[in-house]
Amino acid sequence: MRNQFVKARNAVAEGIRRYGSNDARTNPKYLDAAQAAWKRFVDNNCTVIAAYNGGSNSAISDREMHCYEGELDRRIRFLRDVANGTGLMEL
Repeated sequence: MRNQFVKARNAVAEGIRRYGSNDARTNPKYLDAAQAAWKRFVDNNCTVIAAYNGGSNSAISDREMHCYEGELDRRIRFLRDVANGTGLMEL
């Protein structure tokens, strides 16, 4: 995932070269902040999802990991789309 993030960040930074510094939305700091917020969201959300129905520690851990893997797959696709310039097709 780190590699995809670096590629996406470079693509966002390319916007500064392409559009100039007048459009602050092309600043990669927004992707940095979004990535940090995404990590916090996934940690909290998957914890809630995993614990919701209760069960044994191993069952809760399995549900948490399954949730995290799904979120990670979606995030990698998002970062790949950003890096490839194919747009933000799946939000």
